[in-house]
Amino acid sequence: MKIIYIPLMIILIFLECIINALSFALFFGEALIIAYSISLVLGLLIIGGAHFSADLFNRAQHKNVDQSFTASYIMIIFIFLLVFIVMWFLALCRQEYIDIINMDTNIISLTPNETLGTLISYYNLDFEGYIHLIANIAIFVVAFIASFYHHNKKIN
Repeated sequence: MKIIYIPLMIILIFLECIINALSFALFFGEALIIAYSISLVLGLLIIGGAHFSADLFNRAQHKNVDQSFTASYIMIIFIFLLVFIVMWFLALCRQEYIDIINMDTNIISLTPNETLGTLISYYNLDFEGYIHLIANIAIFVVAFIASFYHHNKKIN
């Protein structure tokens, strides 16, 4: 598994980079180097979160490790929530870009006078946004499973 693990993580980081660079096309347009740089950082965050949370999850299962199980699970939940929020906003950015390309009239411009219902409806995703979110979640799950099995050995 060691031989496969690091190349797999590198492939997943670059896959995240490619997928998420599409989310920043709205903001950076032709400046793809900036979009890919930000996407690389976010890919490292997502895959690093999967790696770290899988390691914490693995350690929490062993009774001979000197660490708080509650603190480990709280940290894992915090990492999952942070990564999910990042993935959700990436999907929103991608959704907004697709809506602008299609000249959708449902694009919401946020002003200080908007109601709470309008703000909540702004955070809803359409089909394209959910596809982007599901792709990011799938990559995160693959990285989490690979990290879990990589770190799944007897801890002394």
